[in-house]
Amino acid sequence: MGAGLSGYGMPLTRSPDDWAIRHSGDGMHEKLSMINEQNPEDSRRVPTEADHRLMDANARLTLSARRSQEHADESERRYLGQHEANQLLLEKQRQLQSLASELILSEQRQRKHLATDLHDYLAQLMVLGGLKIAHVQSRMLAPDPFLINALGEIQDIFDRSLHYTRTLMAELSPPVLHELGLSAALQWLAEYMVKYGLKVELCLSPGPLPLREDEHVLLYQSVRELLINCVKHAKTSRARLSLSIEGTNHLQIVVSDHGSGFEVESLAARPPGVHFGLFSIRERMKAMGGFFQLDSAPGRGTTITLTLPVRTDGERAPAQTAMNGHQHDQQAGKPSKVQRILLVDDHPLIRQGLRTLLDDHDDVIVIGEAGNGVEAVSMAAAMQPDVIVMDVNMPQMDGLQATKHIKAAQPEIIIIGLSVNTSTPLVEAMKLAGASAFMSKEAAAADLHETIAALILTQAG
Repeated sequence: MGAGLSGYGMPLTRSPDDWAIRHSGDGMHEKLSMINEQNPEDSRRVPTEADHRLMDANARLTLSARRSQEHADESERRYLGQHEANQLLLEKQRQLQSLASELILSEQRQRKHLATDLHDYLAQLMVLGGLKIAHVQSRMLAPDPFLINALGEIQDIFDRSLHYTRTLMAELSPPVLHELGLSAALQWLAEYMVKYGLKVELCLSPGPLPLREDEHVLLYQSVRELLINCVKHAKTSRARLSLSIEGTNHLQIVVSDHGSGFEVESLAARPPGVHFGLFSIRERMKAMGGFFQLDSAPGRGTTITLTLPVRTDGERAPAQTAMNGHQHDQQAGKPSKVQRILLVDDHPLIRQGLRTLLDDHDDVIVIGEAGNGVEAVSMAAAMQPDVIVMDVNMPQMDGLQATKHIKAAQPEIIIIGLSVNTSTPLVEAMKLAGASAFMSKEAAAADLHETIAALILTQAG
């Protein structure tokens, strides 16, 4: 049989696998040789066409088995590679969430730092300026129209400057968010949006919320951005804001309006900067493990749902528990001729200004000054004042906690809350803690003494 010819005299079919087949069949040739050695008579037999077919079939089976094994090995390598890639992706997602959380907190720390500087320095100086003007006005022996008009204009400048400073503080970092938590901050935000012509209907789930600080900040800033969008783009004067706990581990916020609406698909085609706020909110929610759902259509309004997984271990944010308290009934007491006053404020200049105002009246006397809530509790127990004028924002212990401690031990003491921030949630929280009244620091220049006198009379009656 000639080279390259089959037993039928036909050329053998060549393929790219011929080399592999021939070498794959080497094992069969070795086995035949071993058989021939064991059977010398068979060694002289010339291989037949059947033998060649058997060797070819064996070679092809061997090659197929080898390829199957290679495919299996490759599949295993791909699986392991995919598993490693999935693990790497999960780790990247965890890192991204951690980074997003840190970015949110870092931004908020900067905002809070600026707002604190405005509150602790600029706002207090403006309040002090107003107190000084009130003191000068009270010391005028004879009416001077020019001086009265000039002092009134200066007071108006201080008032407008303080109002702007308070607005800037609230936009940077509203104190109510850190002092009372997300629900109270959203209530304040709804009131704040009225100045922009937007009335917000609220439906907030009662009770504390199991949120971290960065989650409080993320959700508040997101809702604020969405409400501002209602004013800018929706062309409506009404919106609805709801907050609820879905099941046991998801917090859901829904912001909706019946404004102009828009095609959701058209967002991608809009110029850079248009509706960037929605993109930013979506990415931040995603980075924190939450969800952002947008539903809108022209003429049908817009509904945006924010969903965030929350802890279920019972841990609560400290700021939320600050509101838990009970107002104690004040015991009627006999009014004394001279009422003993304790001033509590972490700014010495403010305490000095308040003392100067009260020193002009014979029916009150300032018996002491405290710079924080801890000092206030201690001095109240030791000095037994009739009235405490209590600042809210103070180090170590704030005015809310100090008021609750004092009223629990000495319910007969009258406490008047005092702050640059006069948001409704803060006023309600202070009164819930036990304060009999609450006033802004700029109003104290004109109304503090009268308020003290009125509360004393009410208690005596």
